[in-house]
Amino acid sequence: MKTAPSECNHYQGECLKGHIGGQPQEHHCRSCPDYDGPARGVGDQIDALTQLTGIKALVKKARPSCKCQERREKLNELFPRKQ
Repeated sequence: MKTAPSECNHYQGECLKGHIGGQPQEHHCRSCPDYDGPARGVGDQIDALTQLTGIKALVKKARPSCKCQERREKLNELFPRKQ
């Protein structure tokens, strides 16, 4: 599944977060921890739910080195959003 940089709310002609020199390409946005746009797959949906419930903040506080981003990417890859 392709994710255009323009789908992210942090992209307005350039990355407002400054990633990849402000000029990310699709493959950069696919794995960006700051991505804020339509869910790319199940990983993004779970991430949104854990943020909404406060679980993500608790996990980050208890385990700063958790592998949340890696799991999010893998779940997005295994279960992408249907077009």
